Amino acid sequence: MMNVLIKGCFEKVAYHLIYELVDQEFEVYGIDDLEDDDKFEKYAMVGRHASFHLEEEESERNQFDFEYDFTNERALCTFFDRQKNVLTIYIDNQRDEQLTDVKVASWLATLPTYTFLPKKVCLNGENEDGIHFVK
Repeated sequence: MMNVLIKGCFEKVAYHLIYELVDQEFEVYGIDDLEDDDKFEKYAMVGRHASFHLEEEESERNQFDFEYDFTNERALCTFFDRQKNVLTIYIDNQRDEQLTDVKVASWLATLPTYTFLPKKVCLNGENEDGIHFVK
């Protein structure tokens, strides 16, 4: 079983990502504060899964196979793979109706299967690093 760390695990997309990864039988470790009621409610829901563990402080990065960091204010998240390569994911502010949090989380859950990752992508972006979700 592979171990995944999610920083900022109760952010909107990260919360859906937890479910995607638990369904794929990953052991998921999350870091986030529970100071607001919305985050505490999310923890109450996802904390029921035996494969999810809320960490109080940051653990050694090398104990995890993959890491998602949702704490970067300028990007949606940053993904670190086994070789600790970094992929920064941005999201276009003009999100269309097709780009839901659940769909983004579903795509993010596939990142551990890739053998090569670029340095950055922009979801629904128009530049050379842009990718689009298709129905």
